[in-house]
Amino acid sequence: MASGVPHQAHDLRDRQARLAPFDLVVMGFRGDIRTSTYFFAVERGRGLPHDFYITRLWHSRTHRGPGVVMLKPDFWAALDGETRPSRLEEVLDVLPGVAEIRVDTQELMVVEYQGWKERVKMRQER
Repeated sequence: MASGVPHQAHDLRDRQARLAPFDLVVMGFRGDIRTSTYFFAVERGRGLPHDFYITRLWHSRTHRGPGVVMLKPDFWAALDGETRPSRLEEVLDVLPGVAEIRVDTQELMVVEYQGWKERVKMRQER
């Protein structure tokens, strides 16, 4: 696996697996891979159904941005670490630190993808 993070993913050859509501499981937490944060608008008011989201934040000036993972508090508690209260539009200023944001009533921690991988691998090796 390219990421080096042990995970359970769907067998894309299996139609039932492709229709599952989540993309992968890491450390028992269900996650989804998204191309942008558009899912916030779609899920607004309903709450986010997954434990984590792998996505990309786009910087308006450079038209590119870092890969990030947005985690619910339970998954973040399993990884542990300091966070900095922030707003979604300020997250790029907080990285590579860990931002703590609110989307509607949902609390999320935002960490760079590489930092998340390192934390997950360290936790899995224990």
